[in-house]
Amino acid sequence: MRVLFLCNLYHLEKKLVTWLDSPLLKDAGHEFIRCVGDPLAKGPDLPEVIFDLCEDTIHDIAKRIPGGPVDLMLVWEPGWQALPQKIEEAPFPVVALFSDWNLTLRTQAGMLGTFDYIYTDRPGVDVVKRLGYDRVEYWPMWGHDPARFRVMPDVERIWDVTMIGNINPDIQRERAPWLYRLAKLGDKWKVRIAGNVFGDDYIRMLNQSKITFNRSIRKEFNMRCYEAPACGSLLFYDEDNAEVRDYFQDRVHCVLYNNDNFEELVEYYLTHDEERAEIVAAAQERVREISQPRALLQLLDRIQDSGVLTEKRPRPFAALPDAERYKRQARQIFYSTTPGNLHLANKLVSDALRQKPTDPALLNDYAVITAHMAGINSDFVLEQKTTRVAIDMAKRAVEANPKSALAHINLGQIYKGHYSFENAEEHFMKALNILNEGHEGPQDLLELHFPFERNIFRTQYEAITGMFAGDDETLHLARQCLLIFQTGMALGELAEIENDYQRAGWAYQVAALARPDLGCARAALAHCLAELGQIDDALEQLEITFGTDPFLTKEWFTYADLLISNGRFSEARRFLEERRLVVENVTVLAHLKQPILNQLERIAIAESMAHEKSAGTGVVPKLAFVR
Repeated sequence: MRVLFLCNLYHLEKKLVTWLDSPLLKDAGHEFIRCVGDPLAKGPDLPEVIFDLCEDTIHDIAKRIPGGPVDLMLVWEPGWQALPQKIEEAPFPVVALFSDWNLTLRTQAGMLGTFDYIYTDRPGVDVVKRLGYDRVEYWPMWGHDPARFRVMPDVERIWDVTMIGNINPDIQRERAPWLYRLAKLGDKWKVRIAGNVFGDDYIRMLNQSKITFNRSIRKEFNMRCYEAPACGSLLFYDEDNAEVRDYFQDRVHCVLYNNDNFEELVEYYLTHDEERAEIVAAAQERVREISQPRALLQLLDRIQDSGVLTEKRPRPFAALPDAERYKRQARQIFYSTTPGNLHLANKLVSDALRQKPTDPALLNDYAVITAHMAGINSDFVLEQKTTRVAIDMAKRAVEANPKSALAHINLGQIYKGHYSFENAEEHFMKALNILNEGHEGPQDLLELHFPFERNIFRTQYEAITGMFAGDDETLHLARQCLLIFQTGMALGELAEIENDYQRAGWAYQVAALARPDLGCARAALAHCLAELGQIDDALEQLEITFGTDPFLTKEWFTYADLLISNGRFSEARRFLEERRLVVENVTVLAHLKQPILNQLERIAIAESMAHEKSAGTGVVPKLAFVR
């Protein structure tokens, strides 16, 4: 089978799809033609087909495929790349391998109708079906390349437990408390938690690890589940994972942990080398059977048997009105990392607006895309002109749908980003009033928001979209709470600019009440309480914060300062000593070690001064907070 394999340049540069060249696939008669939408792609490992997203359509791509027509197009992770223009007219079947829907669903949901079939993880099948698409099946998307992931005989296992992966607490919120627990084990074991480790360095670190800690984000069987055993490391995985038992048996191929036995299991398997070695050996044998090339072979057989290659079923996306298609593809392209995406997204929304000039969703999306373009423009004059266009369009979106809280928030954020604070506050307050009145706002729940950054708001917006897919009533309620949170945070930030901590505290309390599980609101509230002299209340808010968000590191120092200023030196020391242990085991936090040591030194000085005061030898000056 000849397969056009659409991925992005990052997939190639980070060697994430090396298994396409496996002899196993070639011997089975399969040929993969790699396709990337980056006209500036350079380097020794270039894809066979390079296209320009802004200039080329799927028909142009089809004409330049070496060797003639293909049987199939596989789209690898559509959430992380822009789909070619007119993909709904593709002259060959298009199958999506859809991952990371928890981070990309809102901007991808409108494009699912462009695919002839979708394969995703087990939880994702349910999500896609609830969105109204029935041509979806489970396929274990992740695997390993056995040519790369293997035991390196000359590498010593210097780490007892490691975790290698994304440690951004905004994205990996559920995993963050687990990583904190793991880091604290560094007082007894050699622990290393590392991010941004790729390629051969990643493989080597797995080979250096006796135990690899792993935790899924969507209850899926992720890539590390294959790679760690292949490199001879014992896999620790979450017990309630939805897929792991399809492949591994607990205590036979891996160790499944829960909240009550995690530390106990780590100690047991680090002190029982023979049992650990037996499990690793069994897992290595198992992952040879389920490597990525073998999984891909099985997928191609399933596609062949499904009839997708011969059926000519209409693609639902192709039947949509032009304006709707332009809007949906603009959102998908806007999200992607493909070069040229912003200008094309802007053009597509413009084309849609010519057909529906008063559509609130289109006006809103145009304003967001334009404001985003202004923010990354290095030409000051052009930036100001673009911003004025964004503000004008955002105003029109508000006029077209005055009860849209999101439209008011977007306009407020654009004003805030350009220091028009009074206008920003006006629209944030209007949004808050709308939300408190219980209005649903726009019916299009996939509208874009500004700023379109990878932050806690965007991550949570994606999370609730997947959680409540197909249940618009519940999604509206969850969205309402999240928008109240976002509005409260924005109003608090504006009030803090004016040093009005009473008003800022009220706004942050609004945010914290709307989403009490998000620690950043409580942390901001604690700062205001401290400024208002309500130290005990500030400490209480921070203690709750650390329970859900242990890696809000700026607040570590605020908390320690408050304890020190209250003369609670022993509590401050215990708190900081634990954080010192944590940062020694988390590579991206290494820069915090010296500030923590400085803080511990301040405690020693403060204790000495307090002792002198109690002996009648001096007066203790008030210690200023560390900012």
